[in-house]
Amino acid sequence: MVYLVPFDDSPLSRTALRRASEFAGVMDEEVVALVVVPPSTEYARGKGWIDPDEPFDDDRIARGLRATVRDLAPDA
Repeated sequence: MVYLVPFDDSPLSRTALRRASEFAGVMDEEVVALVVVPPSTEYARGKGWIDPDEPFDDDRIARGLRATVRDLAPDA
C-alpha cells in the first residue's frame, strides 16, 4: 500500500504528511506527497509560495515544496 498525501505546504497538509509518515513507518509502507502547481502567479502568491514582487517560476516553487516535504518526511 502507498499513503498518498496531497501537499500544498498548508498547516493541514504538513500535519497529514507527518502522520502518514508515522503510519507508513509502523506499517512498512511508502509515502508519496502529491503537489500540483497551477500556472497562476496569483494562486502561488496566495499560497505564500512566492513573494508579492517575485515572478512565477514553477520549477523554483516545486524545488521549494520538495525541500519542505523532505524536511517533514525524508522517506516520502
